[in-house]
Amino acid sequence: MSVAERIKKIAEEWFLREPLLFVAYCSHELMANFEMDVPIRTGNRRIEYSPKLLESFSNEMLEEFLKVEIFRILLKHPYQRQPPFARKALLTMASNITVADVYDVPNVIKNQMNGTKFSMPSGLCFEEYYAMLSNWCLSEQTTVDAQISELWEEDDEACCIVSELIEAAIANNTWGSISGRVQDLIKAGLKVDLDYRKMLGIFRTSIMSSKRYLTRMRPNRRLKFDAMGHRYKLMTNLLVAIDVSGSVTNESISFFLSVVNRFFKYGVEKVDVLQFDTEIKGGIKSLNKAQGIIEVLGRGETSFQPIADYYCAHPEYDGLIFFTDGCANPPVYNTKRSIDVLWVLCSKDAYMQNFGWIRKIKKNRVTYIPRKSDVFNIKKEAASL
Repeated sequence: MSVAERIKKIAEEWFLREPLLFVAYCSHELMANFEMDVPIRTGNRRIEYSPKLLESFSNEMLEEFLKVEIFRILLKHPYQRQPPFARKALLTMASNITVADVYDVPNVIKNQMNGTKFSMPSGLCFEEYYAMLSNWCLSEQTTVDAQISELWEEDDEACCIVSELIEAAIANNTWGSISGRVQDLIKAGLKVDLDYRKMLGIFRTSIMSSKRYLTRMRPNRRLKFDAMGHRYKLMTNLLVAIDVSGSVTNESISFFLSVVNRFFKYGVEKVDVLQFDTEIKGGIKSLNKAQGIIEVLGRGETSFQPIADYYCAHPEYDGLIFFTDGCANPPVYNTKRSIDVLWVLCSKDAYMQNFGWIRKIKKNRVTYIPRKSDVFNIKKEAASL
């Protein structure tokens, strides 16, 4: 039996006795990696394994290695809470310590988890362990440690999916054999939503303006409520392009508009919106407040090029956001200036079909709007195994 078949068999056994581990496993793609020097790792919505290294492992040892990586997913270590310019080796070690603090990892595996032998206080969180490690001069850091967390990067959508799985486990009490200590740690990181301020934060220009205003609703840092606090308006010049071609459903367009409306909730004063299919429809529409409905003008086929051309011809914009299903040829940005483009796709399926080509374009990033159906589809796929 191949390593892949053995891993899938372990997952099938989890279906009945470890339901949360099972759905977390099914939320990621299992992939062989013949180049890495670690047995197994997670990140970027994948579970990567080394067939050569795992070939000699017993089924029990293989299951424990897999379980540790699933715990990392449920704790969102590959997708959240990573310090800026984090050292990958230290991320791995902090994660190792966090997992081993609440889960009784077998010694044969624990001995291979660097950092777990340090004398550390119990009950700290992932970030606290990382901060402690970063203040030490550690000779124990290795390239292997760095490889384990090599795929880790901030991914709010993955966090949202994992949160849905955890909420289902809480509602249905489908924790399996996961201990109370592990449950408590998983629950502690549950409240994760799409952070639309992070979406805005990818653009070159700071969204924090000098438009400072005083408010009684916020305490002064030094004098508390004896003096007025202050807030800042978010100022950035965004171009938003909404795909209204025939392949995009009315429901998706409604979701797109709801995301744009959230920008105003977080203090953005104005965005310019264009509708498009194979051409720009109806001209620019400047929005300075949430809109309940917009008139949809397109419903033809799709081309991203007219929007790319418009953006390149208008350097006053700090960034471009495409709301689309991704079903068209990649655009070409005919400009020498630096660009910042975010693609917000309408579903996980659209994301899986298109993230590859989008990420190949310089300064283009991609996310999608998670919905309840994405989690239901994971469970449906899991049930079919």
